[in-house]
Amino acid sequence: LLKIICTNNEDSILINIIDDGTGIEEDKLNNLRKIWTGECELNDASAHVGMKNCYRRLKLMFEDKLIFSVSSQIDIGTTISLTIKK
Repeated sequence: LLKIICTNNEDSILINIIDDGTGIEEDKLNNLRKIWTGECELNDASAHVGMKNCYRRLKLMFEDKLIFSVSSQIDIGTTISLTIKK
């Protein structure tokens, strides 16, 4: 199940993308964060390129107005949160 929740607050827009999948282990999630932010390079040119491109495009568009976070729990799911300051 995939759920998308959008909230228009006074000073920001919050978008949560939530799934009830298997979740991502913490060490893998930390590695993904480093790939998205460019702290480390991709070992496999095709691995995670979609998420990396989405993250970079959002940062280009919203610059410092964007807060991007990912949280996950094994056997519960993953949540991607985007906060865009107005």
